[in-house]
Amino acid sequence: MNNKTMKLVVGDDEHGDSSKNAITLRQVWRDYLLVRRLKPKTINVHWSMLERCVGDWLDLDMNDITKDMVEIRHRELSKNPAQANSVFRIVRTLYNFGICKYEQEDESPVLKRNPVKRLSALRAWNKDKARSGHIPLHRLEEWCWHVLMLNNSTMRDFLLLLMLTGLRLKEGQRLSWSDVDLESKVITIRDTKNGTDHALPVSTLLERILRNRKVSSSSPFVFPGRRGRDCLTWPYKSIEGIIERSGIQFAPHDLRRTFNLLAEESGVDSIIRKRLLNHSSQDVTEKHYAVRNPNQLRSAMNAIDRKVRKLIGPLAKLFGEDIGPSDHRLLALSPIARSIIPSQSVPSTSSELCTEPIISLGQQFVGAQQILVEAKIIQVLIKSGSGTKKDFYRKIGACFAVSSLEMERILGEMVERRIIRRYRQEWHWRYEITEVV
Repeated sequence: MNNKTMKLVVGDDEHGDSSKNAITLRQVWRDYLLVRRLKPKTINVHWSMLERCVGDWLDLDMNDITKDMVEIRHRELSKNPAQANSVFRIVRTLYNFGICKYEQEDESPVLKRNPVKRLSALRAWNKDKARSGHIPLHRLEEWCWHVLMLNNSTMRDFLLLLMLTGLRLKEGQRLSWSDVDLESKVITIRDTKNGTDHALPVSTLLERILRNRKVSSSSPFVFPGRRGRDCLTWPYKSIEGIIERSGIQFAPHDLRRTFNLLAEESGVDSIIRKRLLNHSSQDVTEKHYAVRNPNQLRSAMNAIDRKVRKLIGPLAKLFGEDIGPSDHRLLALSPIARSIIPSQSVPSTSSELCTEPIISLGQQFVGAQQILVEAKIIQVLIKSGSGTKKDFYRKIGACFAVSSLEMERILGEMVERRIIRRYRQEWHWRYEITEVV
Protein backbone atom coordinates (compact mmCIF):
# COMPACT_ATOMS: atom_id res chain seq x y z
CA MET A 1 0.00 0.00 0.00
CA ASN A 2 1.54 3.30 -1.13
CA ASN A 3 -0.70 5.75 0.70
CA LYS A 4 1.36 8.49 2.32
CA THR A 5 -0.41 10.08 5.27
CA MET A 6 -0.27 13.82 5.84
CA LYS A 7 -0.45 16.06 8.87
CA LEU A 8 -3.86 16.37 10.47
CA VAL A 9 -5.93 19.39 9.57
CA VAL A 10 -7.30 19.37 13.09
CA GLY A 11 -4.87 18.26 15.78
CA ASP A 12 -1.36 16.93 15.42
CA ASP A 13 -0.35 13.31 15.51
CA GLU A 14 1.59 13.00 18.75
CA HIS A 15 1.43 9.24 18.75
CA GLY A 16 2.73 8.34 15.30
CA ASP A 17 1.68 5.14 13.58
CA SER A 18 1.31 2.26 16.03
CA SER A 19 2.09 -0.12 13.21
CA LYS A 20 3.19 0.46 9.64
CA ASN A 21 0.62 -2.04 8.41
CA ALA A 22 -2.25 -0.96 10.64
CA ILE A 23 -5.00 1.30 9.37
CA THR A 24 -6.21 3.61 12.17
CA LEU A 25 -9.12 6.01 12.50
CA ARG A 26 -6.60 8.84 12.79
CA GLN A 27 -5.00 7.92 9.44
CA VAL A 28 -8.33 7.44 7.67
CA TRP A 29 -9.54 10.80 9.01
CA ARG A 30 -6.52 12.54 7.45
CA ASP A 31 -6.97 10.86 4.09
CA TYR A 32 -10.71 11.49 4.17
CA LEU A 33 -10.09 15.25 4.51
CA LEU A 34 -7.83 15.16 1.43
CA VAL A 35 -10.77 13.90 -0.63
CA ARG A 36 -13.79 15.57 0.98
CA ARG A 37 -14.00 19.37 1.05
CA LEU A 38 -15.52 20.09 4.44
CA LYS A 39 -15.93 23.52 5.97
CA PRO A 40 -13.48 24.39 8.79
CA LYS A 41 -16.27 24.44 11.37
CA THR A 42 -17.44 20.97 10.32
CA ILE A 43 -13.89 19.63 10.54
CA ASN A 44 -13.43 21.07 14.03
CA VAL A 45 -16.77 19.76 15.30
CA HIS A 46 -16.28 16.24 13.91
CA TRP A 47 -12.69 15.89 15.11
CA SER A 48 -13.58 17.23 18.55
CA MET A 49 -16.38 14.67 18.77
CA LEU A 50 -14.06 11.82 17.75
CA GLU A 51 -11.45 12.81 20.35
CA ARG A 52 -14.04 13.21 23.08
CA CYS A 53 -16.09 10.06 22.44
CA VAL A 54 -13.72 7.51 20.87
CA GLY A 55 -10.33 9.06 21.57
CA ASP A 56 -8.94 5.75 22.86
CA TRP A 57 -9.75 4.13 19.50
CA LEU A 58 -7.97 6.63 17.24
CA ASP A 59 -4.67 4.71 17.11
CA LEU A 60 -6.06 1.18 17.23
CA ASP A 61 -5.96 -1.03 14.17
CA MET A 62 -9.47 -0.58 12.78
CA ASN A 63 -9.69 -4.34 12.22
CA ASP A 64 -9.34 -4.75 16.00
CA ILE A 65 -12.41 -2.62 16.76
CA THR A 66 -15.18 -5.17 17.20
CA LYS A 67 -18.94 -5.01 16.83
CA ASP A 68 -19.30 -5.54 20.57
CA MET A 69 -17.03 -2.56 21.26
CA VAL A 70 -19.20 -0.41 19.02
CA GLU A 71 -22.43 -1.57 20.63
CA ILE A 72 -21.17 -1.05 24.18
CA ARG A 73 -19.65 2.38 23.50
CA HIS A 74 -22.77 3.57 21.70
CA ARG A 75 -24.88 2.49 24.67
CA GLU A 76 -22.57 4.30 27.10
CA LEU A 77 -22.69 7.50 25.04
CA SER A 78 -26.48 7.35 24.68
CA LYS A 79 -26.96 9.49 27.76
CA ASN A 80 -26.72 12.11 25.05
CA PRO A 81 -28.63 10.33 22.25
CA ALA A 82 -27.88 12.84 19.50
CA GLN A 83 -24.15 12.85 20.25
CA ALA A 84 -23.97 9.03 20.35
CA ASN A 85 -25.61 8.82 16.92
CA SER A 86 -23.48 11.60 15.46
CA VAL A 87 -20.11 10.20 16.47
CA PHE A 88 -20.87 6.72 15.20
CA ARG A 89 -22.17 8.09 11.91
CA ILE A 90 -18.73 9.69 11.53
CA VAL A 91 -17.02 6.39 12.43
CA ARG A 92 -19.27 4.54 9.96
CA THR A 93 -18.32 7.01 7.23
CA LEU A 94 -14.61 6.56 7.94
CA TYR A 95 -14.95 2.76 7.77
CA ASN A 96 -16.82 2.94 4.45
CA PHE A 97 -14.19 5.31 3.09
CA GLY A 98 -11.34 3.07 4.31
CA ILE A 99 -12.87 -0.09 2.84
CA CYS A 100 -12.96 1.56 -0.59
CA LYS A 101 -9.57 3.28 -0.40
CA TYR A 102 -7.15 0.76 1.14
CA GLU A 103 -6.56 -2.44 -0.82
CA GLN A 104 -4.05 -5.27 -0.67
CA GLU A 105 -2.05 -6.52 -3.65
CA ASP A 106 -4.87 -8.83 -4.70
CA GLU A 107 -7.25 -5.82 -4.57
CA SER A 108 -9.08 -7.20 -1.53
CA PRO A 109 -9.87 -4.51 1.09
CA VAL A 110 -7.48 -4.11 4.01
CA LEU A 111 -10.44 -3.37 6.30
CA LYS A 112 -12.52 -6.54 6.53
CA ARG A 113 -15.85 -5.14 7.74
CA ASN A 114 -17.65 -2.14 9.14
CA PRO A 115 -18.53 -2.93 12.80
CA VAL A 116 -20.95 0.02 13.01
CA LYS A 117 -23.39 -2.03 10.92
CA ARG A 118 -24.19 -3.84 14.18
CA LEU A 119 -26.19 -0.77 15.30
CA SER A 120 -28.38 -0.94 12.19
CA ALA A 121 -28.82 -4.70 12.42
CA LEU A 122 -29.98 -4.44 16.05
CA ARG A 123 -31.94 -1.23 15.39
CA ALA A 124 -29.90 0.29 18.21
CA TRP A 125 -29.66 3.79 16.77
CA ASN A 126 -31.29 6.35 19.03
CA LYS A 127 -34.44 7.89 17.64
CA ASP A 128 -33.69 11.35 16.31
CA LYS A 129 -36.21 13.85 17.57
CA ALA A 130 -36.72 16.66 15.11
CA ARG A 131 -36.40 20.03 16.80
CA SER A 132 -39.55 22.09 16.57
CA GLY A 133 -38.81 25.19 18.66
CA HIS A 134 -40.29 28.44 17.36
CA ILE A 135 -41.86 31.68 18.54
CA PRO A 136 -45.60 31.03 19.09
CA LEU A 137 -47.36 33.30 16.62
CA HIS A 138 -49.83 34.51 19.24
CA ARG A 139 -46.81 35.80 21.21
CA LEU A 140 -44.90 37.25 18.24
CA GLU A 141 -45.99 40.79 19.12
CA GLU A 142 -44.70 40.37 22.68
CA TRP A 143 -41.41 38.91 21.41
CA CYS A 144 -40.93 41.80 18.96
CA TRP A 145 -41.60 44.32 21.73
CA HIS A 146 -38.86 42.83 23.92
CA VAL A 147 -36.47 42.75 20.94
CA LEU A 148 -37.18 46.41 20.16
CA MET A 149 -36.47 47.24 23.83
CA LEU A 150 -32.84 46.10 23.46
CA ASN A 151 -30.21 48.81 24.01
CA ASN A 152 -27.99 47.22 21.36
CA SER A 153 -29.44 48.31 18.01
CA THR A 154 -27.21 45.87 16.08
CA MET A 155 -28.52 42.90 18.05
CA ARG A 156 -32.08 44.19 17.81
CA ASP A 157 -31.98 44.48 14.01
CA PHE A 158 -30.11 41.19 13.65
CA LEU A 159 -32.78 39.18 15.50
CA LEU A 160 -35.52 40.87 13.48
CA LEU A 161 -33.65 40.00 10.25
CA LEU A 162 -33.50 36.31 11.23
CA MET A 163 -37.24 36.31 11.90
CA LEU A 164 -38.08 38.14 8.65
CA THR A 165 -35.80 36.07 6.36
CA GLY A 166 -35.31 32.64 7.95
CA LEU A 167 -31.53 32.90 7.48
CA ARG A 168 -29.23 30.62 9.42
CA LEU A 169 -27.21 32.26 12.20
CA LYS A 170 -23.89 32.33 10.30
CA GLU A 171 -25.57 33.51 7.10
CA GLY A 172 -27.02 36.53 8.88
CA GLN A 173 -23.81 37.28 10.78
CA ARG A 174 -21.66 37.34 7.62
CA LEU A 175 -24.07 39.42 5.52
CA SER A 176 -22.08 42.28 3.94
CA TRP A 177 -23.24 45.51 2.35
CA SER A 178 -21.74 44.42 -0.97
CA ASP A 179 -24.41 41.70 -1.07
CA VAL A 180 -27.29 44.06 -0.25
CA ASP A 181 -28.94 45.72 -3.27
CA LEU A 182 -31.50 48.15 -1.94
CA GLU A 183 -32.34 49.40 -5.43
CA SER A 184 -33.37 45.94 -6.66
CA LYS A 185 -34.44 45.01 -3.13
CA VAL A 186 -32.47 41.76 -3.08
CA ILE A 187 -29.91 40.36 -0.63
CA THR A 188 -27.50 37.59 -1.65
CA ILE A 189 -26.21 35.06 0.86
CA ARG A 190 -22.79 33.62 -0.01
CA ASP A 191 -21.28 30.27 0.93
CA THR A 192 -24.50 28.74 2.24
CA LYS A 193 -24.85 25.33 3.85
CA ASN A 194 -25.72 23.61 0.55
CA GLY A 195 -22.87 25.37 -1.26
CA THR A 196 -24.94 27.69 -3.47
CA ASP A 197 -25.51 31.44 -3.37
CA HIS A 198 -28.99 32.34 -2.14
CA ALA A 199 -30.75 35.44 -3.49
CA LEU A 200 -33.69 36.59 -1.38
CA PRO A 201 -36.13 39.47 -2.01
CA VAL A 202 -36.26 42.20 0.63
CA SER A 203 -39.66 42.80 2.22
CA THR A 204 -40.91 46.24 3.27
CA LEU A 205 -40.16 45.78 6.97
CA LEU A 206 -36.69 44.43 6.24
CA GLU A 207 -35.98 47.26 3.77
CA ARG A 208 -36.70 49.84 6.46
CA ILE A 209 -34.29 48.11 8.85
CA LEU A 210 -31.52 47.88 6.23
CA ARG A 211 -31.91 51.46 5.00
CA ASN A 212 -31.73 52.78 8.56
CA ARG A 213 -28.57 50.76 9.25
CA LYS A 214 -26.98 51.82 5.94
CA VAL A 215 -27.18 55.52 6.84
CA SER A 216 -24.91 55.21 9.88
CA SER A 217 -22.80 52.19 8.84
CA SER A 218 -19.02 52.43 8.44
CA SER A 219 -18.39 48.67 8.43
CA PRO A 220 -18.36 46.30 5.45
CA PHE A 221 -20.73 44.09 7.46
CA VAL A 222 -24.42 44.83 7.91
CA PHE A 223 -24.14 43.63 11.51
CA PRO A 224 -20.63 44.52 12.72
CA GLY A 225 -19.02 43.35 15.93
CA ARG A 226 -17.77 45.69 18.62
CA ARG A 227 -14.61 46.63 16.74
CA GLY A 228 -16.52 47.34 13.55
CA ARG A 229 -14.10 45.43 11.30
CA ASP A 230 -15.45 41.96 12.08
CA CYS A 231 -19.00 40.66 11.89
CA LEU A 232 -21.29 40.08 14.85
CA THR A 233 -20.18 37.00 16.76
CA TRP A 234 -22.08 36.05 19.90
CA PRO A 235 -25.82 36.95 20.22
CA TYR A 236 -26.62 34.72 23.18
CA LYS A 237 -26.30 37.29 25.97
CA SER A 238 -29.04 39.42 24.42
CA ILE A 239 -31.13 36.32 23.71
CA GLU A 240 -30.86 35.20 27.34
CA GLY A 241 -32.00 38.67 28.45
CA ILE A 242 -35.07 38.51 26.19
CA ILE A 243 -35.92 35.02 27.46
CA GLU A 244 -35.61 36.17 31.07
CA ARG A 245 -37.82 39.23 30.59
CA SER A 246 -40.43 37.70 28.27
CA GLY A 247 -40.49 34.03 29.30
CA ILE A 248 -40.38 33.08 25.59
CA GLN A 249 -37.77 30.36 25.06
CA PHE A 250 -35.96 30.52 21.73
CA ALA A 251 -32.62 30.01 20.01
CA PRO A 252 -31.41 31.62 16.74
CA HIS A 253 -32.46 28.61 14.64
CA ASP A 254 -35.97 28.78 16.17
CA LEU A 255 -36.41 32.06 14.27
CA ARG A 256 -35.82 30.12 11.04
CA ARG A 257 -38.63 27.75 11.99
CA THR A 258 -40.78 30.74 12.93
CA PHE A 259 -40.22 32.17 9.44
CA ASN A 260 -41.28 28.86 7.91
CA LEU A 261 -44.42 28.85 10.08
CA LEU A 262 -45.21 32.43 9.02
CA ALA A 263 -44.81 31.39 5.38
CA GLU A 264 -47.11 28.41 5.89
CA GLU A 265 -49.72 30.56 7.65
CA SER A 266 -49.48 33.05 4.77
CA GLY A 267 -50.47 30.36 2.27
CA VAL A 268 -47.01 29.89 0.71
CA ASP A 269 -46.75 26.39 -0.81
CA SER A 270 -44.06 23.93 0.23
CA ILE A 271 -41.91 24.27 -2.92
CA ILE A 272 -41.63 28.04 -2.52
CA ARG A 273 -40.94 27.63 1.22
CA LYS A 274 -38.03 25.32 0.36
CA ARG A 275 -36.62 27.93 -1.97
CA LEU A 276 -37.08 30.71 0.59
CA LEU A 277 -35.19 28.61 3.16
CA ASN A 278 -32.61 27.51 0.54
CA HIS A 279 -33.19 23.81 1.21
CA SER A 280 -31.58 21.51 -1.32
CA SER A 281 -33.99 19.55 -3.51
CA GLN A 282 -33.75 15.94 -4.71
CA ASP A 283 -36.19 16.59 -7.55
CA VAL A 284 -34.20 16.42 -10.82
CA THR A 285 -36.29 19.02 -12.66
CA GLU A 286 -36.23 21.50 -9.81
CA LYS A 287 -32.53 20.88 -9.10
CA HIS A 288 -31.18 21.23 -12.64
CA TYR A 289 -33.74 23.21 -14.62
CA ALA A 290 -35.47 25.60 -12.24
CA VAL A 291 -34.48 29.25 -12.85
CA ARG A 292 -33.40 30.89 -9.58
CA ASN A 293 -35.02 34.30 -10.04
CA PRO A 294 -35.50 36.09 -6.71
CA ASN A 295 -38.44 38.05 -8.13
CA GLN A 296 -40.40 34.77 -8.25
CA LEU A 297 -40.17 34.72 -4.46
CA ARG A 298 -41.16 38.34 -3.95
CA SER A 299 -44.90 37.74 -3.72
CA ALA A 300 -44.26 35.11 -1.02
CA MET A 301 -42.03 37.49 0.94
CA ASN A 302 -44.69 40.21 0.66
CA ALA A 303 -47.34 37.80 1.96
CA ILE A 304 -45.13 36.96 4.95
CA ASP A 305 -44.54 40.68 5.52
CA ARG A 306 -48.29 41.30 5.64
CA LYS A 307 -48.74 38.41 8.07
CA VAL A 308 -46.10 39.82 10.41
CA ARG A 309 -47.71 43.26 10.30
CA LYS A 310 -51.07 41.78 11.17
CA LEU A 311 -49.64 39.83 14.11
CA ILE A 312 -47.58 42.62 15.69
CA GLY A 313 -49.91 45.55 15.02
CA PRO A 314 -48.59 49.09 15.71
CA LEU A 315 -45.10 47.77 16.55
CA ALA A 316 -44.48 47.34 12.81
CA LYS A 317 -44.23 51.14 12.50
CA LEU A 318 -41.16 51.09 14.76
CA PHE A 319 -39.11 48.70 12.59
CA GLY A 320 -36.14 50.62 11.20
CA GLU A 321 -36.57 53.47 13.69
CA ASP A 322 -33.88 54.72 16.09
CA ILE A 323 -35.56 53.56 19.26
CA GLY A 324 -34.63 52.08 22.62
CA PRO A 325 -35.92 51.29 26.11
CA SER A 326 -36.60 54.95 26.88
CA ASP A 327 -38.71 55.60 23.77
CA HIS A 328 -42.21 56.63 24.85
CA ARG A 329 -43.70 55.00 21.72
CA LEU A 330 -42.43 51.60 22.86
CA LEU A 331 -43.62 52.04 26.42
CA ALA A 332 -47.06 53.04 25.20
CA LEU A 333 -47.22 49.78 23.21
CA SER A 334 -46.07 47.56 26.08
CA PRO A 335 -47.54 44.05 25.61
CA ILE A 336 -48.24 43.97 29.35
CA ALA A 337 -50.40 47.07 29.04
CA ARG A 338 -52.08 45.74 25.90
CA SER A 339 -52.87 42.42 27.57
CA ILE A 340 -54.33 43.95 30.74
CA ILE A 341 -56.10 47.06 29.46
CA PRO A 342 -59.57 46.07 28.16
CA SER A 343 -59.47 45.54 24.39
CA GLN A 344 -61.83 48.44 23.72
CA SER A 345 -59.34 50.74 25.46
CA VAL A 346 -56.24 49.62 23.55
CA PRO A 347 -55.22 52.47 21.21
CA SER A 348 -54.36 51.91 17.58
CA THR A 349 -52.72 55.33 17.15
CA SER A 350 -51.16 57.89 19.46
CA SER A 351 -54.19 60.19 19.18
CA GLU A 352 -56.48 57.43 20.42
CA LEU A 353 -54.52 56.65 23.61
CA CYS A 354 -57.02 56.43 26.43
CA THR A 355 -56.85 58.06 29.88
CA GLU A 356 -59.70 56.19 31.56
CA PRO A 357 -58.84 54.24 34.77
CA ILE A 358 -57.90 50.61 34.19
CA ILE A 359 -58.10 47.52 36.36
CA SER A 360 -55.82 47.01 39.33
CA LEU A 361 -53.02 44.45 39.17
CA GLY A 362 -52.96 44.10 42.94
CA GLN A 363 -49.55 43.51 44.51
CA GLN A 364 -48.40 40.32 42.79
CA PHE A 365 -46.67 41.62 39.63
CA VAL A 366 -44.24 44.23 40.90
CA GLY A 367 -41.93 44.49 37.85
CA ALA A 368 -44.77 44.27 35.35
CA GLN A 369 -46.79 46.72 37.45
CA GLN A 370 -44.21 49.47 37.07
CA ILE A 371 -43.95 48.95 33.30
CA LEU A 372 -47.73 49.28 33.06
CA VAL A 373 -47.77 52.41 35.24
CA GLU A 374 -45.06 53.97 33.05
CA ALA A 375 -46.98 53.07 29.91
CA LYS A 376 -50.13 54.64 31.37
CA ILE A 377 -48.20 57.82 32.28
CA ILE A 378 -47.02 58.06 28.67
CA GLN A 379 -50.59 57.59 27.46
CA VAL A 380 -51.78 60.45 29.69
CA LEU A 381 -48.98 62.73 28.48
CA ILE A 382 -49.63 62.00 24.81
CA LYS A 383 -53.30 62.82 25.37
CA SER A 384 -52.92 65.92 27.56
CA GLY A 385 -49.41 67.20 26.77
CA SER A 386 -48.29 67.55 30.39
CA GLY A 387 -49.32 66.77 33.94
CA THR A 388 -48.38 67.07 37.60
CA LYS A 389 -47.62 64.30 40.04
CA LYS A 390 -51.07 64.91 41.57
CA ASP A 391 -52.69 64.42 38.15
CA PHE A 392 -50.96 61.07 37.66
CA TYR A 393 -51.72 59.92 41.16
CA ARG A 394 -55.40 60.78 40.73
CA LYS A 395 -55.72 59.12 37.30
CA ILE A 396 -53.36 56.18 37.76
CA GLY A 397 -52.05 55.68 41.30
CA ALA A 398 -55.27 54.64 42.96
CA CYS A 399 -55.98 52.06 40.26
CA PHE A 400 -52.71 50.27 41.00
CA ALA A 401 -52.55 50.82 44.76
CA VAL A 402 -49.48 53.03 44.19
CA SER A 403 -48.80 55.51 46.95
CA SER A 404 -47.95 59.15 46.32
CA LEU A 405 -44.33 58.50 47.32
CA GLU A 406 -44.13 55.49 44.97
CA MET A 407 -45.55 57.59 42.14
CA GLU A 408 -42.87 60.19 42.82
CA ARG A 409 -40.18 57.50 42.67
CA ILE A 410 -41.47 56.16 39.34
CA LEU A 411 -41.61 59.66 37.85
CA GLY A 412 -38.07 60.33 39.11
CA GLU A 413 -36.76 57.17 37.39
CA MET A 414 -38.47 58.14 34.14
CA VAL A 415 -36.82 61.58 34.33
CA GLU A 416 -33.39 59.99 34.94
CA ARG A 417 -33.90 57.71 31.93
CA ARG A 418 -34.88 60.78 29.87
CA ILE A 419 -38.28 59.35 28.98
CA ILE A 420 -39.95 62.46 30.38
CA ARG A 421 -38.65 65.83 31.52
CA ARG A 422 -39.65 67.93 34.52
CA TYR A 423 -40.07 71.72 34.66
CA ARG A 424 -41.49 74.22 37.14
CA GLN A 425 -44.71 76.09 36.43
CA GLU A 426 -45.96 78.45 39.10
CA TRP A 427 -45.84 76.38 42.32
CA HIS A 428 -45.98 72.93 40.74
CA TRP A 429 -43.60 70.54 39.00
CA ARG A 430 -44.98 69.50 35.64
CA TYR A 431 -43.91 66.62 33.43
CA GLU A 432 -43.94 66.16 29.66
CA ILE A 433 -42.50 63.71 27.12
CA THR A 434 -38.92 64.42 26.07
CA GLU A 435 -37.83 64.51 22.46
CA VAL A 436 -36.70 61.01 21.49
CA VAL A 437 -32.94 61.01 20.97
